[in-house]
Amino acid sequence: MTNLSWGPSQSVRIPHGLGKVPEDVAQMFMAVGFVAWAAAQVDEVLRQVFCGLEESKYAAVTAGGQNTAWLLQACQGLAKCRDDLSADHRAELINLMKTIKDRMDQRNSYIHSMWWFQEPGESAYFAQSRRHKYFETPHWATPEKVIETGLALMNVCKRVSVWMDRAGIKGEALAGAMKLEAFWNQPSDDDCD
Repeated sequence: MTNLSWGPSQSVRIPHGLGKVPEDVAQMFMAVGFVAWAAAQVDEVLRQVFCGLEESKYAAVTAGGQNTAWLLQACQGLAKCRDDLSADHRAELINLMKTIKDRMDQRNSYIHSMWWFQEPGESAYFAQSRRHKYFETPHWATPEKVIETGLALMNVCKRVSVWMDRAGIKGEALAGAMKLEAFWNQPSDDDCD
């Protein structure tokens, strides 16, 4: 379980006149922010995979402004075209891309939904329908559950990095890219070997 301590106070002041926010709501804000940060790291790793698979001096320019869906599709397409990748490496990358898509769908639910805070420690989010016509049935979440999604996104980043090493793919580090080695070198429950 991840500790989200705000210190001894029971509430946190949020700027712009929103007043005091109870600690459990502030923890949820922090958890959703962590998921957003982790998703940005996934996009960076996907850009590096794209650059490594594309092997073009312009790959970083092409990948630089693309969204997650484009990067996932492009990486899968490039992997299928690379004769130097073994069938096992191709299959592993496609499975990793599916995992990323599933986790990013959960990220989208957390980031783009309307949140409702009722009971301390429990919150509901209402995801909109695909055509934004109605809100779906509420889903209950705790900060810990939301953080699990962020941690899963970071774990898949680590797994993609391991895949790149095994497959011999050298992704180009993009300007301003965060170095995640410190995070990636932390012990993980999942076996990435």
